[in-house]
Amino acid sequence: RLKELMLTQQSISEEINSSYIGKVIEVLIDEIKSGKAKIAIGRTKRDAPEIDGKVIVRTDKAQVGKFVKVKVTKASEYDLVGEIE
Repeated sequence: RLKELMLTQQSISEEINSSYIGKVIEVLIDEIKSGKAKIAIGRTKRDAPEIDGKVIVRTDKAQVGKFVKVKVTKASEYDLVGEIE
């Protein structure tokens, strides 16, 4: 039963997250990952740290602790992906 419930919840979460594609949201940047492509990891006001999904932003312009406007380009059942607007 738990597996069935989790699959249902994933489907609901993906549907909700997909509704953000194309929209601009405000994101608080929590960390910057360095590498070939700089990636910022943040969260929206609806996301609790360490519990809810993340917003993954490809950018070299974000700073930890700052809010940025992000246009959502992709969504999964847990996370959003976007670019600084």
